[in-house]
Amino acid sequence: VASFQGVDKDKGRIYGVSVMSVGEALGHRMYVRPENMDEIVAYGNQSGKVRVRNGHGGWFDGSPTGTEMGYLSNFRKTPDGQRALADFTAIPTEANRSSIDHTLTFAELMPEAIAMSAVFGVTYGADAAVEEETGMDTFTVVELAGVDFVSDPAANPGGLFSMPKSITAAFADNPALADSWRERI
Repeated sequence: VASFQGVDKDKGRIYGVSVMSVGEALGHRMYVRPENMDEIVAYGNQSGKVRVRNGHGGWFDGSPTGTEMGYLSNFRKTPDGQRALADFTAIPTEANRSSIDHTLTFAELMPEAIAMSAVFGVTYGADAAVEEETGMDTFTVVELAGVDFVSDPAANPGGLFSMPKSITAAFADNPALADSWRERI
């Protein structure tokens, strides 16, 4: 079980990507609760391998195959329960090799510029008190169809490893700080 976040370009792996974070799902009028992290982790691990695509194209518009990039496995929560994490494994093909290379490079050099976005089925009305407090819908995850690489995620505002911008900036100036932080995840 990988307990750190990082990129191994040679193996086509990204460890500890943020699948979803607690808080507002931007643009969806939905509030992601800590319980949703448990649901995402359970469905992800039940599946074993969850398909990853480059962008959300194809889920809703009937786009042809070819945007698949690999899969996520080893789903888990952060110790504070605020994020669901998983490990990405690339499956290179003639059709996706440049997308995989692009994604691995950004994951290594600028992880705040890309992120993961889950595609999932829900039932609404999970927590009336949270709905009243936030003015947003709450939900229970009933299916995890996939998780895609995107540039503007709804539920991972800090990027691929979902780090706050201030932490990301500090890491750029101090690589030892970044290594120390990753060891605690």
